[in-house]
Amino acid sequence: MPNDTTQTEKNLESTEFNTDEDMPLDYEDLQSDSSSKTFIKSSDKYEDMHSSGVTLILVGLMGIAFLVCQKLGFIPIGFDDIMQWVFLAAMGGLFLVFIIVGILSLRNAKKIKSNIAEEEAFDKQILNFIKEQYTSDEIDHLLFSENEQEQSEELLYFKRVEWLKTTLTNEFGEMDESYLDHIVEDIYQRLYDKD
Repeated sequence: MPNDTTQTEKNLESTEFNTDEDMPLDYEDLQSDSSSKTFIKSSDKYEDMHSSGVTLILVGLMGIAFLVCQKLGFIPIGFDDIMQWVFLAAMGGLFLVFIIVGILSLRNAKKIKSNIAEEEAFDKQILNFIKEQYTSDEIDHLLFSENEQEQSEELLYFKRVEWLKTTLTNEFGEMDESYLDHIVEDIYQRLYDKD
């Protein structure tokens, strides 16, 4: 047993670890992928912003109504006069902030709403371009020989996606990376996931 331990210690001492060589070749790609953002459609942003604004305004108004009822004596809390004014001022300020932030959210939602039609029209233009120009079989014929079509589904997927990204970029110009990923995924599902 002692011989095994000393042999292991000698092996560890003689082994040199070079972190640059031991890193995977695509380490930088892994890092950049983890920080990439996900595309959110304007219609979804609008719904979130609008519902948040309405909720904040309602909570603010209900809070102010509660404070008014408390001050009029309908809802006794039991503070002395000074603490009651401090409570009313602090909570009133908080509920007023809710209302202001809710109004700002509704204004931002209105701005986002104007982008929805433009975004949907651009999506439709891209989808029509692919639909009119290519079928899934034509894309596969362009990309793969008959032998290559027997590859794993993952390899086929990555090659098809890369081709779609390049084709769309050439046709429509540079796009936001998260939007490009979103629209390519949508096209891919329409072309290949017809289960």
